[in-house]
Amino acid sequence: MSDDILPLAALQNIDSLTIVLSTLFEPSPPLHTLLVPSVLERLSSSSLPQSYNQLIDICANVAEGWSWEQKGEFLSGHPMVGEVKGLSKLSGKEQSGGGATPKEVLERLAHLNQLYCKVYPGLRYITFVNGRTRAQIIPEFESILGLPHTSVGIDEPKVPPLNSAEADQMGRGPKKHLKRLAAPSSWMLDKLGGTYAPRPSPGPHKLRESLPLTVFLRNRLKYALTGREVTAIVKQRLIKVDGKVRTDETFPAGFMDVISIERSGEHFRLLYDVKGRFTIHRITPEEATFKLLKVRKHQLGAKGVPHIVTHDGRTIRYPDPAIKVNDTVKFDFVQNKIVDHIKFEPGNVVMVTGGRNMGRSGVIVHKERHLGGFDIVHVKDVLDRTFATRLSNIFVIGEGSKAQVSLPKGKGVKLSIAEERDQRRRQRAQEA
Repeated sequence: MSDDILPLAALQNIDSLTIVLSTLFEPSPPLHTLLVPSVLERLSSSSLPQSYNQLIDICANVAEGWSWEQKGEFLSGHPMVGEVKGLSKLSGKEQSGGGATPKEVLERLAHLNQLYCKVYPGLRYITFVNGRTRAQIIPEFESILGLPHTSVGIDEPKVPPLNSAEADQMGRGPKKHLKRLAAPSSWMLDKLGGTYAPRPSPGPHKLRESLPLTVFLRNRLKYALTGREVTAIVKQRLIKVDGKVRTDETFPAGFMDVISIERSGEHFRLLYDVKGRFTIHRITPEEATFKLLKVRKHQLGAKGVPHIVTHDGRTIRYPDPAIKVNDTVKFDFVQNKIVDHIKFEPGNVVMVTGGRNMGRSGVIVHKERHLGGFDIVHVKDVLDRTFATRLSNIFVIGEGSKAQVSLPKGKGVKLSIAEERDQRRRQRAQEA
């Protein structure tokens, strides 16, 4: 830079100062009329700066005293990014890269400048070049305007092809298999039943919170002996999940989902038992027309349209304004609309969907607020036993003590080991 700018000792008159400031800030009429006279007056009353950084600080202090109109006039006089005329020699050399700038680069920058002026009327985009060419500034300019990046005028580096060893170390997309020992315990798969388990497809529920249709039909209902038989069943469009035909044998059904088999007239709702396992709960055709959905989000979308997002990934627009996060809505998937909603408040019956108390049911006693931590909800079951769990694990299923869905055997009451033993003894005594 020392070859392109005068030494500090030469700052004795207005001509030399104009040359230096034009190199630092680009030549413009406001620079000559506003900045140069004020800086020269400041230098005449004090010693010369020891470095160009000090000179830039002096210029900044001078500009601080300007009015907003003067600051706007100074910025508007700055050459636009991509303009060839009106640049200092140093900037022209930096932005051209030592050669001529391609025509398509100049046209792209001119187009971006026009867009910027439309988005921000009265302003212009200014950036610190820092040795970059005009083509290298384009991606930054596009990011400011929220446009996708282009490679106009940029020589893309040629990447050599990978050898076999490097190719073996690269990823190959998402995993498509699942070891049986790594499968969720809620599936209740045998440890010695094979090496692999069916991996759920991407869908409305997470892997560890879902049950693939293969496991449901083959391992739980025993309607198929092999995975191939399950495929034959679902390809005949005999299985519906929440009223929609599913032909993917690994479709992930989850909590509160309704699985229907029209040919046999059977309907099931996926719920948890008190040991955290998926239980196959048979329901009536009337109950098979709706499901309960926990509200995860309540926000405004495009054009200010309100919507809620539920635990199974549904987005429902224009909900009742009274519906809040953690509430539960009763969704009729035959009519495809919300027919009722249940508030999250003390006194309502809930089911726990996570943690050590998964599958337990009871009534909300109270909620503890923990700033910076997890909110805790205390629940009391029908045996007056109180337990606590995180708010995220709570799923409201009814108002008061009456649930809006039928519950599996046990009604969500967890017994101790001794109580389970006594219960088994009574059952055996009755059978005898």
